[in-house]
Amino acid sequence: SFPLLLSDMDAAYANSTFTRDLVERHFGARLPVIPSLPDDLPPGGTCPGHAARDCVLLANARDDKGFGLTLAVAEWLPEVRFVVLASQSAAAAARAAVASREIGNVEVLPQAEDMAPLYRRARAVLVPSYRFVESFSRVVVEAQR
Repeated sequence: SFPLLLSDMDAAYANSTFTRDLVERHFGARLPVIPSLPDDLPPGGTCPGHAARDCVLLANARDDKGFGLTLAVAEWLPEVRFVVLASQSAAAAARAAVASREIGNVEVLPQAEDMAPLYRRARAVLVPSYRFVESFSRVVVEAQR
């Protein structure tokens, strides 16, 4: 159904060469690449005074969104700092799960109104929602921005 959807669009683009090549390989359409950069980002892509990218971020502490997998990875990588948001679940329950596994490199934060500072801190953003059917993963688009 993607080729039909594509033929009905006035304009279509890819946000990276990876996405462009994937669409071309699977659907035969070569889309122009328009990177998703915020209006306030200067050419070259770095923000002056930008916080150090010091953590790996998981935006949802639900198990079906990959929280358990994230904790397992955090156990394997004790030198890496992980930040997990309890955005659709109780922060106390997420903290209890971290404490029960005795993981010292995972920080659980409550839901955030403004995600931009967290994305700027993140060296990587995890989206392992393999047991949750995503209709549209806003986290992926926000993190790319």
